Formats: sequence, structure tokens, C-alpha cells
Amino acid sequence: MFDQRINMPQMNEKNWMIIVAVVIVLIGSLIYNIISARNLKKKRQQFVESIQSSYTHMKSIEDTSKKIYEISNEINEMIREQKDTEEYIEKKKKEIEEIRQMIVTNDTILDCAVSDKRDLARKKQIAFTYNIPTGLPEIRMEDVDKIRLFANLLDNAIEAAECVPVQDANGENKRFIHVSILNRGSNFFITVKNSKRTEIAVMENQFHTTKSDAENHGRGVRIIRQIVARYDGTVEFTDKGDAFEVAIML
Repeated sequence: MFDQRINMPQMNEKNWMIIVAVVIVLIGSLIYNIISARNLKKKRQQFVESIQSSYTHMKSIEDTSKKIYEISNEINEMIREQKDTEEYIEKKKKEIEEIRQMIVTNDTILDCAVSDKRDLARKKQIAFTYNIPTGLPEIRMEDVDKIRLFANLLDNAIEAAECVPVQDANGENKRFIHVSILNRGSNFFITVKNSKRTEIAVMENQFHTTKSDAENHGRGVRIIRQIVARYDGTVEFTDKGDAFEVAIML
């Protein structure tokens, strides 16, 4: 038999290097494509997440704006309600104060006479206070005499107090009138005290003044004395320097 050998073409080193280079390039290209695909997928995912985050943020802003609007409306409504409530409360306070200031006794004529003069005094910036018990019994005298008695008592007090400066150097009110009406058994004790100027004096139960309306004051005193005497009462006029005090017992 013949020894038969197949001769394979011999590859030199250069050819091997070319083949290896091609394989490396192909592998590198494949790796690059794989990495690029992964990066692209990652970027797409990041983009999607960014879009979703932006949408969530925008939705949050929208919800927050809506909530702020709702809260703002609620606050405005509360302010309106509070204002209405405060106005209502102030109105009721005034009504309560008016009721408190009403003079209520069993003597309607007395209530009206004193209340009217009280309101007049306050308009003239005269502090008007009184001590008249609720449920005070009716003073037993003719209505006309009762009206004339209290009208003259309080008109004289208002005229005298009005001549006094409204405030002193310390800013305190100098004009005042205080009325007290009490009863003990069948007797009534009426006291009217008011501020006055020092040049107006009382001597022997008569007014002495430098004012031009002294005649009117004198007439008022005479009416008071006549009415008190008619009901067997007593009256005293006391000069306290910067104040008058008229004390009547009926």
C-alpha cells in the first residue's frame, strides 16, 4: 500500500492574525450592540420614569392648588360668618345694655321722667348715675306734681353740671349727676347730687349765682319747695363747694 497523505494548505502567522482580528471586531461589535441596546432601554426607562414623575408632580401641584383654593374659600366663609356673628353679638350687647339701663320701678311716671333726663344729660357729656331699686313702690303724689318735681330737680342739676368743664387737668370727667331714691316704710328719700362751678352757691336754701339765668334757677327751687311742702315733706339744699346736693323726704 502506498502511504497516502493529504497536504493541508499551510496558514502563515499573518493569516491567523487577520482571522483573530476579525473575530475580535465581530465580538466587540456584538458587545457594543448589546451594551447600546441596554443603554437605550435604560434611557427609555429613565425617560418614561421622568415623564411619570413630571406627571405626578404636575398632578400634585394641581391637587395642592385645588386644596389651597378650597381652604381659601373656607377661610373667607369663616371670616364672613365671624363678622356676621360679631355684628350680631354687638347688636345683642347693645340691646342688653339698653335693657340694663332702663329704669324699671312700679312708678311709670318716675321711670319716664328720670330716663328722659338721664339721656339728655349723657348727650351733654354729663356722667349720670343712679341708685333706684327695681320694684320701688309708687310715690304717692299727683302725676303732674311728680313730673314737675323731678323735671325741676334734674333740669337744675343738668344746667349746673353743664357749666363745669368736661374734664380736669388729668383727663377725668368733672361733670356728673347722681340720683338716689329709696323708701323706708311709707317715706321716700330722694337725693340729687351734681357737679357745679364754685361761684354758684346756696345760702339759706336759696340759689345765689352770677349766671344770667339765676331767675330760672330761683323759680325751679320755689317749685320744688312748694311741691314738697304740699305733701308735708322736707327739702334741704347743701353747697359742697364743687357740688350741689338736694335731699328730699316725702
